[in-house]
Amino acid sequence: MEEMIEKLEKEGADAIRFECEEIPPDDIGEFAEDGWIAEPKWDGWFVALAVKDRKGVMYSRAKKYREGIDCSGLDDGIYVGELIENTEWSFKFQNGKYHGKLVLFDIISRDGSYLERLQRLREKKRPDWILVVDVLPEISKEVFEKVVSEGFEGLVLVDLNSGKRIKVKKVIEDDFVIMGFIESNSATAKAVGGMVQAIEYGDGKKVIGQCGSMPHWLKIDMYKNPQKYLGRVVTIRGKERFKSGALRHPAFVCFRDDKRR
Repeated sequence: MEEMIEKLEKEGADAIRFECEEIPPDDIGEFAEDGWIAEPKWDGWFVALAVKDRKGVMYSRAKKYREGIDCSGLDDGIYVGELIENTEWSFKFQNGKYHGKLVLFDIISRDGSYLERLQRLREKKRPDWILVVDVLPEISKEVFEKVVSEGFEGLVLVDLNSGKRIKVKKVIEDDFVIMGFIESNSATAKAVGGMVQAIEYGDGKKVIGQCGSMPHWLKIDMYKNPQKYLGRVVTIRGKERFKSGALRHPAFVCFRDDKRR
């Protein structure tokens, strides 16, 4: 445990972060077999919580996040989970107590199978701000659609033999018109930082969004030849749609020169 804490101090939670492949919902059926389980995918920050003598130190992916947290009821160990941020819960620490929610999905400093470790977490008396992830009854597209309708990001599929994890998230694609560009953070980059795009729906609602996830060669060419791209239609992929109509985690997919502005 001490060796792992040293790594967390140097690297943050990235020292133990799981590599997670992502697949589209249509491919879920390939994993509906013995040896795999499904869990709801919470929308939060991946964190590690190091507990010793009922006090916890929380690490985000990049750094130490909070220390001196009251973890009464938890055994000493390294816990991993998702720190939840939404309109109901907030990141607030008062007098060493955390006012929010942490959803645990493993304690990596303990022996036993993954399901045994989860069960051990459920049986322990925990602070009321700590939850334990659920194991869903089956792996199917219907289960995926149900958890998404309940407000989750999607599913996490876990291979009980290897520990491999696969994310299944909802994906939305829409076509936008390029209206402008975002400046790069680097003054010497000779490339745009991204593009500003818009879409107008039939009811007259106009949505403005930004997208910085695209090939670097494209950012360079947009910087050199902006007029070549202004007004062109592009397909943007995102994880979900905000109330404003903009896409969350937007990424460039392709140009749609078969479509007019």
